[in-house]
Amino acid sequence: MIAKVSCYFDQTIDDKINNFRIVTFSHQMFNETNSDCKVVVIGDSVVGKTSLLNQYNLKRFQQTTDATIGASFICATEQTSNGPVTLHIWDTAGQEKYRSLVPMYSRSAVAAIVVVDVTMMSSYEHIQDWINVIKCGYSPKCKIYIVANKMDLEPVIPLTSLVKFAQDNGYMFFKTSALDYATVAPLFHQIAEDIALKRKKNPDEQAICSVSSIDEAEPN
Repeated sequence: MIAKVSCYFDQTIDDKINNFRIVTFSHQMFNETNSDCKVVVIGDSVVGKTSLLNQYNLKRFQQTTDATIGASFICATEQTSNGPVTLHIWDTAGQEKYRSLVPMYSRSAVAAIVVVDVTMMSSYEHIQDWINVIKCGYSPKCKIYIVANKMDLEPVIPLTSLVKFAQDNGYMFFKTSALDYATVAPLFHQIAEDIALKRKKNPDEQAICSVSSIDEAEPN
């Protein structure tokens, strides 16, 4: 059914980002957006997931961010070589107590971004755990993107091994810093390009995002 939710819409900052909207829901809500534009961002707490989205959305770095509770999302339209694509990008909580909710939020996603903090070995060690979690809720069509974040700092994880892991499993790999928009934007543009290409190859599949149908669900 259509749920009544309290939403927060961030008004446009300037003309350059007027194609963005921010909506935040409680941990009991999830979005049944069209599968051709839903993207989920996962990874351990404090790896920089929210900071990456803030940089992509607002083109600025926020030194402190509140911990994500459940999930929140932004909408963004990317212009691709095969036409515009609107992404619904879901920022999920990294805390252990919310991990069981990730499959619910990732339902029908066509892209999953697994974020690793290059300064935190545990986030590297947990990467397969997160991939296993996301596979509980995503479609076989979902494409995985591995992101080595905080590249402005000295890495302590074995980056070469991370790259090899991505290559061996057919995952795309990106290096990002939430301080630098130029390292963040290519990730989301590539996702949009991949979606647009899939849409071109499968014209029967729509790629229109809508925030009008939000179902209410109780977490298990």
